[in-house]
Amino acid sequence: MAKRGFGFSAKDNGCSSVTEEVAVLAREDGHQVFTALEGLAMVRYENLGFPIGTPPNWRGMMNFNSPTDDDKKLPPFDAAAFLNKTQPDIIVTGLGSPINIQRQIAEEATRRGIPLVVCEDFWSKIPGHLDAAKVKPALILTVDDYSIALNRKAFPGVGQRVVGNPGAKEVPVPSEVEAQVKKIRDEGFDTIYVFAGGGASATNELALLLQCLEKTPGNYCIVPRFHPKVMTWKVPGENRTYGELWTEYLKPFAERVRYVEAKSTDPVAVSESADVLVSGFSTLMTTAAYHGKRVICLKTEETMASLKAHGEHYTEIPQVALGLASVVDEPTDLSLLGKPSADALRKLIPYDANLAWEHIQTLL
Repeated sequence: MAKRGFGFSAKDNGCSSVTEEVAVLAREDGHQVFTALEGLAMVRYENLGFPIGTPPNWRGMMNFNSPTDDDKKLPPFDAAAFLNKTQPDIIVTGLGSPINIQRQIAEEATRRGIPLVVCEDFWSKIPGHLDAAKVKPALILTVDDYSIALNRKAFPGVGQRVVGNPGAKEVPVPSEVEAQVKKIRDEGFDTIYVFAGGGASATNELALLLQCLEKTPGNYCIVPRFHPKVMTWKVPGENRTYGELWTEYLKPFAERVRYVEAKSTDPVAVSESADVLVSGFSTLMTTAAYHGKRVICLKTEETMASLKAHGEHYTEIPQVALGLASVVDEPTDLSLLGKPSADALRKLIPYDANLAWEHIQTLL
């Protein structure tokens, strides 16, 4: 097989999870790999030995909300210039949220007739991120048949292949994290609820959770896991941060609230001693279900607004639609909600980079 040039574009952890291993496989097969990266994807690709930002590769900002002085000096991404310099035979891109350079490179590849592979890390991201009038993928690599059905409405003539869900993954739990959660269990709590909250919608989700717990019997414990960056943001119209607001919400439950020190929420949620993950919508819900945990979706108007910010085509939170998570939209006794069924879990397919690479090679 003649060796080809590949252009890879990614932004965040989601993008990287479905593109970086494919980039490695392309490199191992002797193909030339060029990258246009930004955000957390830069660190991940660099750790895999890719020359981030070395011409003709392009690098962008790491932190879009708080750019450094060096970041501010970076020229804006020019998709046409990048493709002129690299002359790739195929473009492989993820879909960052919010999307930046991935949309530009997808549109420019379409204008030039360069085969475009779009890699999804969550159900049906493409309709909300790319304009079907401007982007014609040669191939969409997605998570399951449910996602294919959603995508088909906006991109009816595009070939799609299931390569699995990056959220269905094994998560190593550091001993120090497991010890902390077990210590909480040893206090005598019969149920440990891990709450994962991110953006502004977390306020209403947390309020709904606390109303539910007032109706829930037993000696339960709440382990809040708020996004550290969002905790520092000021609440609109108020002289306090979201972290301060959420702490105020939890005060009436102080005897039942415990905190765990961990770099991320994944190992806390899947630790042996944790029982239930409660959240609005997140990839972590998928991971917790994959690890056999009870998963509860806190569905508020704000939750659905946050989901629809990724695309108006969503009518339901995917994990709920697939039976991976129970859903509550009003105060409910949470002890009545069980684990995902075996049938639902069988639909959860772990991501397979080798399969993704096999599908991409059909375009060569």
